[in-house]
Amino acid sequence: MFDLYTACIAALVVGGMLWGAYQRNDTFHPLVYLLPMAGYLYVFVPSVIPESQLLYHFTTDELAQVQGLNLVGIAALVAGVLVGDRGLRRDPERQDVFTATLTPTVQDRLYRVAIVLGIAGVGIFVYGLTNVGGFVAAFDSPKGGGWAATGWLRDLKLLVIPGIFLLYLSRKGRVWTSADWGWLALFSLPLLSRSLVATSRGWTFMAAVTLGAGWYLAHNRRPRFLTVLAGGAALGVFMLILVTFRGQIYIGSDFFAGDRPAFTEMVDQALDFSASAGYGNDFVYGNYAILLAQEEQDFYWGRRVLAYTFVRPIPSLVWPNKYADVGATGLRYNAGTMGKESTTSVRERIPNGMAPGIVADLFVEFSWGGVPAVFVFGWFYGLMWRRHLVKGGKWSVMYMACMTFSVFAILQNIPQAFVARFLIVVVPTLLLWWRMVPDRQGRAALFRRRSAALSTGA
Repeated sequence: MFDLYTACIAALVVGGMLWGAYQRNDTFHPLVYLLPMAGYLYVFVPSVIPESQLLYHFTTDELAQVQGLNLVGIAALVAGVLVGDRGLRRDPERQDVFTATLTPTVQDRLYRVAIVLGIAGVGIFVYGLTNVGGFVAAFDSPKGGGWAATGWLRDLKLLVIPGIFLLYLSRKGRVWTSADWGWLALFSLPLLSRSLVATSRGWTFMAAVTLGAGWYLAHNRRPRFLTVLAGGAALGVFMLILVTFRGQIYIGSDFFAGDRPAFTEMVDQALDFSASAGYGNDFVYGNYAILLAQEEQDFYWGRRVLAYTFVRPIPSLVWPNKYADVGATGLRYNAGTMGKESTTSVRERIPNGMAPGIVADLFVEFSWGGVPAVFVFGWFYGLMWRRHLVKGGKWSVMYMACMTFSVFAILQNIPQAFVARFLIVVVPTLLLWWRMVPDRQGRAALFRRRSAALSTGA
C-alpha cells in the first residue's frame, strides 16, 4: 500500500501542476509551485531511500498508514486551491483593477513605500550584524547571521521582500535609473547574504522568488512552463547542495578558496544526502512526528499557532516562562512538532532544527483535523491568487508573500515558519499602504473603476 499511496501522490503532483499551468493558464498558479515541493518530500525522498533503511525505523503498516495520511493531505491541498480560485482562468490580455487605474502619482507613492520598507529591512539586518561584530564575524562560521533580542525583531529584515516587489511595481513602464538599481542591490543584500554565505535553503528560495518571480508578477507577465520546471529543478538542486555542504561554506573557509568538489560530484553528494534515512531525514522525521503524536494523543489544538502569533513577539527577558505558561513547552524544540515535551528516546536522537512538512505539522496541531486545515491552507492560496489577478495592488503584495514563504509551509511548519513570517511582512506593508497610498474614493467610485477596467479588457 505504501507504494500505491506514493504513486497516487505523484499522480496528484503531476496532474495538479499541469492543471494550474494549462487549465488555469498561469505558471504562477499555486498548484504549479506548491505541488513540486510536496512531490519532493512525499514522493522523491521516500523513493530514493532504500527500503531496508525505512524498515529500520518503521513497520510496513506504519509506512502505509503515514503515507495514506500524506495522500489525503495533498488531495485536500489540491481541492482547497481549486475551491479558492473559483475556476478563474488567467487572461494575459486583461489587467487587474489596480493596474488599470494606476497613475504616476500612485506610482510615486508606491516608490516611497518601497524605500521605507527596504531601508527598514536593511536596517534590521545591519543591526543584527552589529550585535555580533560585523558582517565578517556574522558569517565566519557555518549557518551564520546576526542576532536580535526577539525572533520577530530579527525577522523584520524580511521587509526587504515587499520593498523589492513594490520597487518593481512602482517602476513599471518607467526607465530604471542608477538610483533604482542601487536600491535593488541594497535591498537584495540580506537575501543574498543569508542565501549564499549562510547557506539557508529557505532564504535561497525567498531570494529567487522575490528577485525573479516578483518581477513577473509586477509586470503581469509569466515565464513558460518549461522554463519554470527547469528553473525550479535547478533551484532545488542548488538548495540540496547548500544543505549538504553547509558545514563547509562560510567566510574564510577552504570552500571559497577553491578546495571543493567538482560541481557534478557536489550534485551526487547532495542526492545521496536525500537518500540517507537517518534521523535527520525530513521524511523520516515527519513519520515519527505523526506516529508519536498519534500514539501519545499529544496534540496542540491551536495553542501552538496562538503561541507563535501572540506570545513569541514578547522577549524572553520580559516573560521567561512564556511557552510553559501557555501550555506549549515543546516549542523550543523543533517548533513543538515532536510534542509538548522532549523525553522519549526517539526525540533524543532527532537533530534540533528539523521540520516535518505540512501534513505532519498540521496533524500534530489538530490530529485528523489537520486534513481540513490543509484544505483551508490551499483555499487561502487559491483565494490570494484570484484576488491578485482580479484586484491587484495590495492583494498582489500578499500573493507575493504567499509565493515567497510557500517553501516554509510545505517543507517545514506553518505556525512558526509560515504564519509568523507572513504577518511580519504583510502587516507593516498594509499599514504603510493605507497610510501612504490611500483610497479615498467611495464604493460607487470603486465600482466604476472596476467596470471601466473590465470594459477596456482589464
